[in-house]
Amino acid sequence: MHRGSLTIRSRRAVLGVLCAATLTGCTAHSMHWPWGHRRAAAPPQPVSELRLEPAQGSTVVATVGGIEQFRERNTLVLDLHNVAHSGAVVLRPGPGRNWPVRLAFRVLPGRFAVLEVRGEERVIFQIPPEGADPIELQLGPGVYSSRTARLELEWGSGQSGGPVR
Repeated sequence: MHRGSLTIRSRRAVLGVLCAATLTGCTAHSMHWPWGHRRAAAPPQPVSELRLEPAQGSTVVATVGGIEQFRERNTLVLDLHNVAHSGAVVLRPGPGRNWPVRLAFRVLPGRFAVLEVRGEERVIFQIPPEGADPIELQLGPGVYSSRTARLELEWGSGQSGGPVR
């Protein structure tokens, strides 16, 4: 009788260890269960808050359609990574809209050397010649105000002291 009780105890111990191992294995696979996945952040949706017009008097034709606008909190980001290596556009608020609180430009290093913005003030951004990731250039608060009619945006090689015209 003593011998049988050891067998029952050992069976219970083995069964307990197997149950614990099974439960541990189940938790390791929880990341593969459908409710365990986190969805990737949705890409920003394009908006159309500013009107983009080709600059008059510029000998360089800008691809206005290559500039996308995105909202990131209270900043309107103009994505310039698809534009030609030089160009110029005029920015105006859309019908019934005001200027955004903040304005930024997303550029790829090496795409062009200089980005110039003219409004109430003139700002010239020097773009790094090398880099793999896009960078964002924030426009300072004094460059435009609610009374500013338009912003002129020009980019290029900057070999003549400014962007190509």
